[in-house]
Amino acid sequence: MRAVCLCTPVEDPDRFARAQAHFRDVGRTNVDYLLGRHKSTAGLDSDHLYMVDRGPGSPDAGVPYRMGKHPVNIWLGHYMAWQALKLAREEVWLILETDAKFLPDWKARAQWAIKAVQRVDPDWDLLYLGSCNCRGHQTVRVAGDDTLGLYVVHGSGPQCNHAYVLRAKAVPTFETTLRRVWAPIDIQQTSECFEHGRVLPRSLPFDATTRRLKVYTVLPRIVDQWDTELTP
Repeated sequence: MRAVCLCTPVEDPDRFARAQAHFRDVGRTNVDYLLGRHKSTAGLDSDHLYMVDRGPGSPDAGVPYRMGKHPVNIWLGHYMAWQALKLAREEVWLILETDAKFLPDWKARAQWAIKAVQRVDPDWDLLYLGSCNCRGHQTVRVAGDDTLGLYVVHGSGPQCNHAYVLRAKAVPTFETTLRRVWAPIDIQQTSECFEHGRVLPRSLPFDATTRRLKVYTVLPRIVDQWDTELTP
C-alpha cells in the first residue's frame, strides 16, 4: 500500500526531517511526500464562519469566528491528496501528516486492522489507524477486543487526520459534499460525510444516507502524534 505524507519542507524543514527519519526507523520506507501550503506564506484563508459564536463563559461569547489560516492549509493538503489518489487510479492509500508517530508494534496491529475491516465490511471507505476525540462518544466494537479493536464511532468522532487509510471510491463523496471550507477538515468530513457523524450547525443538510462514508477506527490507536496531545 502506498503511503503519502503531507508536508511543508520549505517552512518546516526540521519537522520534515524528523518525519523522514521516524518513518525509516519504524520500517515505513515507501513513503511519498506531497508538498502542501503553509499558513505563514500561502496567504490562504476562508470567508466561511466556523462557528456562530463561542460557548457560554468564553470572553468572546456571541462573537462569530473563522477557523484561521492554519486549518485552512491543512484542509487543502488533504483535498490535494484525495485528488492525487483519484488520478493515480490506485485503490487505496495510507495518508499521513508529518507529526504521525508510529507506535513500536504498529505493523502487526495495522495488518490485523486491514484484514478485520475487509472481513467485517468489504464496502468500507476509510480506516483510522490514528485518531482522536473518540472517547466520550458512542463506540461499537465490531472486531477484536479491548487490547486491539475495530470500532464504529458515532457523533463528532473520530477526528485527527494524521494517519488514515482511504479508498479511492470515497473521493467522489468528499468532492461533491465538501464544497465549502468552513471547519478543520477532520471535523467537517466527520460532520458532512461520515455515516454516523453528527451534523454540526453550520454543516450542509445531508439526508442521503446512501452517500455517507463507512468509517472504522482502530482503538487503541496505532499511530500517535508528535506535536499534538488530544484525547484518544
